[in-house]
Amino acid sequence: MWQRVPFFRRKKEIKLEPPHNSIGVVGFKGGVGKTTIAVELSFLLARRGMTPSLIDWDPYNARATLRISGRPWEVECGAWNYVAGECPEDKTNIALKVKVRREEGGRPLELFLVPPTRRYAEVTDKVLEALGNPNFPGRAERANKLARRTAALGDILFNDFQVPSWMGLQAFKEIVSVTSRWLIVVVDHMPQSFQQTEHLTKTLFGSNVLALIVNKVPSALLSNPKESKEIMKRAKLLQHSIGAKVIAIVPFDAMLYDQSTKGGPVLVAASRDPSKIRSLKILDRLLNVVIDEVTGGKI
Repeated sequence: MWQRVPFFRRKKEIKLEPPHNSIGVVGFKGGVGKTTIAVELSFLLARRGMTPSLIDWDPYNARATLRISGRPWEVECGAWNYVAGECPEDKTNIALKVKVRREEGGRPLELFLVPPTRRYAEVTDKVLEALGNPNFPGRAERANKLARRTAALGDILFNDFQVPSWMGLQAFKEIVSVTSRWLIVVVDHMPQSFQQTEHLTKTLFGSNVLALIVNKVPSALLSNPKESKEIMKRAKLLQHSIGAKVIAIVPFDAMLYDQSTKGGPVLVAASRDPSKIRSLKILDRLLNVVIDEVTGGKI
């Protein structure tokens, strides 16, 4: 005797596409200058008369928020509060409009900023679960919605990610993939950093790497022909391996790292004059590639 078995159609999975004008700044080692790259690219973009937006995804240190705002903050909903489902999903005023002074004077720069949490280092139990649980419900959908709303406020959205050690690799991969159309991978000049970056970039992301930045390279190494050639050789091998479109070798400039952001705000939030700092000149040239790729040459 035949028995009719009900047929259940498998629910079709909908791929969450990140905003077309979004960039994630990632790295797999602490202290390589990821936040500085994200913040300074935002400032350089604003100097061109464009409007950057930035989401700070570091719930513990919030260096980008402190660097940009220059003071403590208190908001109704931070990025991770939104992703964890602690805020109404239709909330539209999550981004702060911030004005940052120019070092050389003149009209302040304007950008949109989404802090990681409601207040500095205020990490709730639900945010902790969203960070660590590989199957946290709705995380990807809410992160994607947040990125889309923030990206719509300006010309280019920068996502500032910290090293994935404070969250599960699955959660890290998920958040990056649904919020960032392109990636900027930041590494220092040490061989071990290159090896780690190659493995994790290929394992987690595979493609869409726009730029590889070898950051904070001591000037003494760059002025040594042998050392400089070796750094470039390693950088080109890594570029080829991860599929980065361009390389930027950025020297260490103490002026960009003389503001302490750990545990408190910087004294003065300011955009440094790019004409006076070698590393900013290099980043400004890189920005030409970023704008062209991200906007399709429409801006």
